[in-house]
Amino acid sequence: MTAEGGWTASGDLTAAVERAAAILEAAGPRRVAWTAPWLEAALDITRRYWRRAEMAGSDVERQLIDWDRFREDYLTASEHVDILLTPVTPETAPLHRELTGEDFVFTLPASLTGSPAIAVPFGLDPHGMPMSIQIIGRPWEDQRVLAVARLVESQAMG
Repeated sequence: MTAEGGWTASGDLTAAVERAAAILEAAGPRRVAWTAPWLEAALDITRRYWRRAEMAGSDVERQLIDWDRFREDYLTASEHVDILLTPVTPETAPLHRELTGEDFVFTLPASLTGSPAIAVPFGLDPHGMPMSIQIIGRPWEDQRVLAVARLVESQAMG
């Protein structure tokens, strides 16, 4: 998954995710498309969480209910998906500026769902900036995420 709504990974990062997917496909897993929208909701839930000290009790309750629903929806959508591959960020190292939640929007869903995730170095872009991909698994399947990370990293480096 490299794009959704207003967030699209750069061409270099999209190509890195595609190369990682090809490495996995060569090892045997079948590729399926991820179609569940989740970046917008993840960013909204996270932003409200960051502001919870300023919110009324009913708004905090709504945020927690939305977070729980988000997790349930993710678990349903990923029931037959062992691994998700995404970029870590929409672009390689951003210009020197204050970071925002949107800089790491691709990492928010795993954080909200308790899913194991790892960022794996995956080469350099044409300007020599480091790239990485994110490997996300189902909750409690950390060992699968680590095994995939080892495979992808070894193939990317070798």
